[in-house]
Amino acid sequence: MPLEAHMRNDIGCAVANTLMAVAAGTRHVQGTINGVGERICNADLVAVLLPWSLRWGLRVLLDEPPPVKFGRLWEVSRLVYEMLDLQPNPYQPYVGDFAFARKGGVHADAADL
Repeated sequence: MPLEAHMRNDIGCAVANTLMAVAAGTRHVQGTINGVGERICNADLVAVLLPWSLRWGLRVLLDEPPPVKFGRLWEVSRLVYEMLDLQPNPYQPYVGDFAFARKGGVHADAADL
């Protein structure tokens, strides 16, 4: 029987739960761009699309013409934030300003132990 998942982020696990649902066989999931939604939000599709496609090799859209252009996720994410008059989350995976920023500090200090 086909299963569907719709995860909420009430305890900060919507993305993890969505990824686990897919790993367990669910092939239809719901979420929103940037996780924006009612209450404490939904699963952030920006954070789940890349692992599905790049790590697990799954199709991420039913009518997906190969290959999906993930390079535009940043633009889509910013457009949604702008349309909703919200500030982008700089810590958001893949599209946040700090997602790929590197600085020394705790990581470098911990290596000297």
